[in-house]
Amino acid sequence: CRGLRRKNIAEALLVQRCLAPEAVTVTTGAASSAEEHEYLFALTASAAAQSWPLRAAVCAATGTPPVAHLIAAADAVVVTSLREGFGLPYHEAAGRPLAARIPERLEETLAATGFRFRHGWREWRVPRELFDAGREGDRVERGRAALGGFLPDALRGMLDVRPGATGVEVDFGKLTMAAQLEVLGHADSALRRSCEEVNPGLRAPLAVQPAATANLSPGEWARAFLAAAARPPTRTGRSIPVVPPLAELLREWLRYPLLWPAVRAGACR
Repeated sequence: CRGLRRKNIAEALLVQRCLAPEAVTVTTGAASSAEEHEYLFALTASAAAQSWPLRAAVCAATGTPPVAHLIAAADAVVVTSLREGFGLPYHEAAGRPLAARIPERLEETLAATGFRFRHGWREWRVPRELFDAGREGDRVERGRAALGGFLPDALRGMLDVRPGATGVEVDFGKLTMAAQLEVLGHADSALRRSCEEVNPGLRAPLAVQPAATANLSPGEWARAFLAAAARPPTRTGRSIPVVPPLAELLREWLRYPLLWPAVRAGACR
């Protein structure tokens, strides 16, 4: 993936180190904005300093192989998007072992375009003991206070939607960047042991999405998506708006400090 915060590259690295610590996590593109550059630099600098198996932006330079070739050569594909509106990366992974976070509502979109999840999670949970929960709570509260000045008055009431920084186990995706780096700072053995305890079935073999049902060309995928968006999902039998209400999207966004504006919520880093 590109160096996007919503792609949650830190989670992909965590998953790889739990499932296959002998492997290397590789991302394709460079950062696409100043905010994303800050995120990607913090992650890659920590990876270099602590010898984490991460190689970022390997397809960014002129003359490097196309992304499709990298995917075809990969041992597995890990998709950890916090927000994913269309689902093309999941189709691109067809024919390879796939492990994936499943964002809300995306499963029905993908099912309508011929994709069925074989191995995925709603949340990749980690024990609170892997990070400083007190400092994380302070970071989140400072970030929420900064967001109060960023959101219009009519939307500030939604700030009661809190990230998952409380509880014995928390969703790794709902941690700030600083807490995610704390978690990644533990040894592979500790990460695997801790994550196995709170994520049942973690060691199950990754399933391959059959290419015959999902390996569409970009044009074929686009036509399938547009056709699916124009009809009610057959699984529910009722019509769902193609674009969810803004308030619903905002509530989802507020669950993830990684997606908060970096300039105004800089305390979350």
